[in-house]
Parts: sequence; structure tokens; C-alpha cells
Amino acid sequence: ILLHFLSCPMGQLMVLLDHPVIKNNQNLIDRLLRLLSSIAHALAEQTSDKKEDKKNKNVEPLPEDCPENSIEKQHLQLVTSILTTGACSEEGLEDGTSLLLQLSKVNSRLRDMTLSLMLSGLQSVATDLQQQIKQLLDELKEEHRRNPQKKQPKEEGIKEMWKGGKTGE
Repeated sequence: ILLHFLSCPMGQLMVLLDHPVIKNNQNLIDRLLRLLSSIAHALAEQTSDKKEDKKNKNVEPLPEDCPENSIEKQHLQLVTSILTTGACSEEGLEDGTSLLLQLSKVNSRLRDMTLSLMLSGLQSVATDLQQQIKQLLDELKEEHRRNPQKKQPKEEGIKEMWKGGKTGE
């Protein structure tokens, strides 16, 4: 099944997310995420149409070797790692999120994988943020310990500085 996915265009594009040239170029990451998002949107619509046809006409279920059935956790992990590490721009973040959302609509297996990976990514970001806040707090405490006499400028001094700035002095 994995070989089938890697031989289809979407599989080949998802694997490119791990290529060093792509990883080192935010613009390429963004464009690749945009393309993958568009493909996933079409895939989700196609799957939705097939499910609707199945309800209406008693059509057979999707075969197991369909590309949407062969997407593995490692492929989705590439996308979630890009989103959680900040390797893409704001546009890339939107496209990557859209990609995961569209893939989660394809079937319950992809929805469960996407949810699991996004929760793991969120936990990772929260841990990093917690460490950064702790570091800032420690730096603030150290600065306050070194300079306990340092005070904020008085309100009068601020008003004088403001006047001086307005008059060009």
C-alpha cells in the first residue's frame, strides 16, 4: 500500500516536504503546502461524492488501494512538524491546516491520525512555550536582583520628555 501511495502524485509531493532543498526554503514549503491543500480538497470532494453515490445507488466501497487509503502517519507527520516548528509562513500555516482538515474528511482513519498528530504537535508547542516563559521569568528575576534600585521614570519626567520631543528640542 505504501508503494502505491508513493507512486501517486500526492504521495510524491508529500515526500518532497522532507527534502533538504524544500525544508530550507520557506517559499517552496508554502507553495508545496498550497498545492497539497488543493489536491486534498479535490480528494475530499471526490471521496464525499463516492460516499454519496454509495448511499444513493448501492455502489461498492472504495478499494483498499486508493491513494486516500494508503496515506500513512509518517506522511501526515511531515505536515504537522512543518506547522508546529514554524517552518512556513502564515499562508503556509493556513494551507497546511487546510490540507490536514481536508484529509481528515476523507475517512475516519485519517481523521484519527490527524487529530492525534495535531494534539501531539500542540503539546510540543506548549512545552516549548512553557520553557521560554520560564526562561524569561528567570531573566527578569535576575535583572531585578542585579538592579533593585532601578525605578521607572517619574510622570513629570515623561511629560517633559514628551514636550521636548514635540517642540523639536
